[in-house]
Amino acid sequence: VMAFGYVHELISDEIPDPVAYYTDFVAEKNKERAAAFTEETRPRAFVTPVEYNLGQFLLYTLLEELNVKEVIDILAAQMRFQ
Repeated sequence: VMAFGYVHELISDEIPDPVAYYTDFVAEKNKERAAAFTEETRPRAFVTPVEYNLGQFLLYTLLEELNVKEVIDILAAQMRFQ
């Protein structure tokens, strides 16, 4: 958001019609902003595909359905004491 001032303060020899001048100025800035957010340059929330992370959910669900958490915990505990 930019504040330009009051119309009577903006009238000068360089800018006789400040409304038309700043209307064009805002249109140009909007084009620059739209170009910055084009499909190619827009920042993405998920840069890497989500499918890479789905294996963890699959493995977690498989372990829960087979009820092997206790066995894995026992095996892991035995490995730590060796």
